[in-house]
Amino acid sequence: MFSIDVVAFGKISEYLPESFELKIDTQDESITINQALKMIATHYPTAVQALDKCACAIEDKIVTRKDTISKSDQLVLLSPVAGG
Repeated sequence: MFSIDVVAFGKISEYLPESFELKIDTQDESITINQALKMIATHYPTAVQALDKCACAIEDKIVTRKDTISKSDQLVLLSPVAGG
């Protein structure tokens, strides 16, 4: 078991706390970003649509949902932006 810090920016923070700790109950040392997002959706079902559209970063590096996150990493959730 380990935990990661999750930080939400933009529209997604309307559905999630701006910052929270996600406890991961696994024997593995890491999980995929996609697995972490599914766990977040379990705790915050109203955020599912926003989670489907958000970009993800570990610390300050944009990552894909196939990338892994491990103990003491910070998962950053970024809402899509539009502009012109």
